[in-house]
Amino acid sequence: ARLLAYLFIFFVSGLNFLYTDMKEVLSEDTEEDIAEVSGVNMIKRDHYDLSNRVPAPFLHFMLQSEKKEWLVLLVEESSQTAILSTFKTDLNDSDSPDHYIIEDFKIVESFKISTGKQAGAKSYEWDLRTPNGVYQIIQYRSASSLAAKYGPAAFVLDYPNLIDRFHNRTGSGIWLHGTDRESFIEQDSEGCVRFYNDDIASLIGRLLPRQTPVIITKEIEWLSINELEMKRDHYLSRYHEWLSSWRKNEVEKYLLFYHPKFYSQSN
Repeated sequence: ARLLAYLFIFFVSGLNFLYTDMKEVLSEDTEEDIAEVSGVNMIKRDHYDLSNRVPAPFLHFMLQSEKKEWLVLLVEESSQTAILSTFKTDLNDSDSPDHYIIEDFKIVESFKISTGKQAGAKSYEWDLRTPNGVYQIIQYRSASSLAAKYGPAAFVLDYPNLIDRFHNRTGSGIWLHGTDRESFIEQDSEGCVRFYNDDIASLIGRLLPRQTPVIITKEIEWLSINELEMKRDHYLSRYHEWLSSWRKNEVEKYLLFYHPKFYSQSN
């Protein structure tokens, strides 16, 4: 049972990065560039109607098989915006024990930010790019432990994570932090995500190490709940096919689920 649990965790950990085979066109109907959501300004994408839509990377949390209230920070490089959001994952009314759904999605607050000077996702040390992926905060650092250029607070991310290491991405020291400037320009960091000082200070006590996921992406893909559930069902179907082939000792079929470069560290 323990081996099966480890295999499932490894299988699920990469699913969030497999969207490209199921890209769907969003509605081009739009009303206005700025909408009031629960009293907070939420930036709307040109040509996208975000009503009743949620970020596609939330599929990652639907596959965790856990009833939970989430607080997640999304960083979108194209708009140089960070969005703090809340939602719940819960079982739906079906008989399936792994059909989790997203409920009560809300935008809490949005912030202007500055990411890496170079465009594109980080690949190696000192490439001045910001990594893309789902990250955990591993440490909070207060002003007393920081150089002035980092402002009143910093949150250290776990880059490079498992997926980054699989793709041989290098580097370290990717933080969310403040600044020593009264203002800053977009895309002007060395790879970190820079906030205004009042904004990063407001996140102290809200962004918690090992509890608050941070999603960094070039552009957030917004999907309806129905579209997201279709993706969930697709990946769960693939997972159950993988599990079935493992249980039946169908070696050739089982190996087809793995990347050609995959290898077990135990062998």
